[in-house]
Amino acid sequence: MDHWQGREVKRTIAPAVPSRRSMSRGACGQSTLHLVLRLRGGAKKRKKKNYTTPKKIKHKHKKVKLAMLKYYKVDDNGKITRQRRECPSDECGAGVFMANMFDRQYCGRCHLTYVFNKPE
Repeated sequence: MDHWQGREVKRTIAPAVPSRRSMSRGACGQSTLHLVLRLRGGAKKRKKKNYTTPKKIKHKHKKVKLAMLKYYKVDDNGKITRQRRECPSDECGAGVFMANMFDRQYCGRCHLTYVFNKPE
């Protein structure tokens, strides 16, 4: 059974333009006409699209257990030394360490990079 079958939609159009036909039916110059229209059903449901390429697999964060042991070293005397440099940027603040590469130090949060001078 059609969804709109047996239903009617009313729309008001104002102001109406007088014509001979409307005048003969008793409509004045400033009359408001009520039109009653029947609607046919809308478009049919579409078939589900088959995609040709698979979805992109998102990167999953890998948690490293006891990762803080990489950042500090404890001597035999009990003295604690930092292994990595903290990012000096105001955006990062304390506790954000820079990654050590063979030719640079890089902050993954604010993208600050310090490149080492190559000895020639």
